[in-house]
Formats: sequence, C-alpha cells, structure tokens
Amino acid sequence: LQIQHYNTLLKAYLDNGKAFSPTDIMSEIASKNLEPNHITYEYIIAKFCQEGNLNDAMTVLDHMKLNHMPVSDQIFQALIFGYAKTGQLELADKVIETMISSEEMEVTSQTVGAKLLGMLHHGATYDQIIQANDNLKVKGIVLNDQTVFELVVEFLQRGDTKSARQMAELLPRFAKFFHVMRMALPQIVHYG
Repeated sequence: LQIQHYNTLLKAYLDNGKAFSPTDIMSEIASKNLEPNHITYEYIIAKFCQEGNLNDAMTVLDHMKLNHMPVSDQIFQALIFGYAKTGQLELADKVIETMISSEEMEVTSQTVGAKLLGMLHHGATYDQIIQANDNLKVKGIVLNDQTVFELVVEFLQRGDTKSARQMAELLPRFAKFFHVMRMALPQIVHYG
C-alpha cells in the first residue's frame, strides 16, 4: 500500500459520513512505515474538526507547519466548521479574516458554508444563519446554490422542514434548476 490508498480511503470516509478514528488511521499508517503527506493531514484535520476536536486538529496543523507542508483552503474551512460547530464563532470569524487578509487564500461560498453548517450543527436557528450570512455578504462573500442546498439538507436532517423551505427559497432558479432538483430529489425525500 501507498499513502495515496489511505488518502483515497479517508476521502471516501469523509464524503460518506463514515465513522472512523483519525488516531487509529494514523497508527495504522505508521505501522506500515508510510509517511503521511499534506493531503493525509488535511483529511485527518477535517475529521477532528467534524468531531469538534480542535485541539488535536491544531496539533496536526502545527506538525504540518513545522514540516513546511502547504496549508490548503480546505484546512481553513475545516477549522471554520469546527469552531462554529463548537460555538466559537469569534474564532471562526478570525480564521475567515486571516483568509481575507492573505494573498494566497480565497474566501469562497464553501468558506461561508463551512461556518453556517458548523453553526447549524451547534443548534443555530434559521434567523441566526441568515444574520451570519448577511454579515458575510457585507464583506462581498455570497452563498452559491450548492452551499444553499447543503444548508437545506442540513435543516431537513434536523427535522426542521420550515427552515429548510425558507432556505430553499434562496436557491436561484437558473436554467437547469429543475433538472438539478430532480437529481437531488432522492436525498431531499430521504431527509424529509
């Protein structure tokens, strides 16, 4: 096995919401005498942040910096999600500000989505999500339709169909809107 196999496995686990222990995966990688790369660490940080385990995520990030590994936008987005999920919105905003002031980072709809999804996981209401989104719009950061859709699905997973419908009203009605919605319908039906 090569480290790329573990990277593919980690990505599949993250994309499909499969439970796994980042520590166990790292131990297994070490037992095979493989060296994790920046992608491996990116996925490990993402998992720690999903779990709200920001101390371990920061430990991994410090290790990456010490070894002069690149820090991607995805790592910043994972940290933003983790801070928002644990209710540390000031720290999430601080990461966003760091990205804005950096010439190497771009704050995108996915960046905003990371904060808003984290807030939802922490129990934020529709009104709190809209207020946070409005505050980011002032900085020129807007949600795209994919991010709005992810928020709709998250509200449905929480069983909050009223907020999901309100959020769905923000979806733009672009040319292929109905085709995209038809393709997404099974996921919408599954969650409510």
